[in-house]
Amino acid sequence: MFTLPLANVELLPLLVMLPLAVLGLTEVIQVLPQAGISYGQVKAAGRRLRRRLQHGNESRYSPTDAQVIEQTPQDISCQDLQIGYPERVVLEHFTCCFKAAQHYAIIGRSGRGKSTLLNTILGLTPPLNGQLKVGSEPLELLALPTWFSQVSLLQQGASLISASVAENLRMANATASDDELWRVLEAVELAERIRQHPDQLGMWLEVDSRNLSGGQARRLMLARALLHPGWLVLLDEPFAGIDVAQRERIKLAIQPWLS
Repeated sequence: MFTLPLANVELLPLLVMLPLAVLGLTEVIQVLPQAGISYGQVKAAGRRLRRRLQHGNESRYSPTDAQVIEQTPQDISCQDLQIGYPERVVLEHFTCCFKAAQHYAIIGRSGRGKSTLLNTILGLTPPLNGQLKVGSEPLELLALPTWFSQVSLLQQGASLISASVAENLRMANATASDDELWRVLEAVELAERIRQHPDQLGMWLEVDSRNLSGGQARRLMLARALLHPGWLVLLDEPFAGIDVAQRERIKLAIQPWLS
């Protein structure tokens, strides 16, 4: 019969627990990369918040005497617009009139002010100089909550929440029916992927949408933006992570939501 020396018998509980400890350590290590990404995102958000707090008093927007804009398509005109931040101008002498019910593509290299221009039109980043009008009203005189309700927005840094597909989509339109959700999912070529899941529209999205590819997550964010009942649609890099052929098909399929 095989027997262990007394010293080894005393170590036996430790030897049994060692593999369990290693397994537990593996679970801890697995979350470190995502924790590092989240830390970077939080730091970036903190820098943006500090910048807004530091320069908040310089905002030209005021909630007092705000005008309520008509909830119908309006021309948006920019006159000698200078946009960016007090410490950095990203675009200046920009003059343009975006006609109502028309489609426009703003093309340029990274860092040239495309996203900042969209944020300025939205009202999140006040212009440093020049004038921006919605219809005949300067943007700084509008009641911004009403203005926000009329804009369907997909930002470059948009994200999904850890909830069901339906709950993510209904963030943009709480009254949207299941049929409406399926129609917009068809348009962005996600319906088949969602139908394959046992819960379908109830499919739960993991933290940072890890159970979707980057392109699938972006298309779901696009679907959410299209569901919002706004007459102005601002899409920043809507087809990121999507191949050229699929992008062309989706561009045609989403036209009913852009008309």
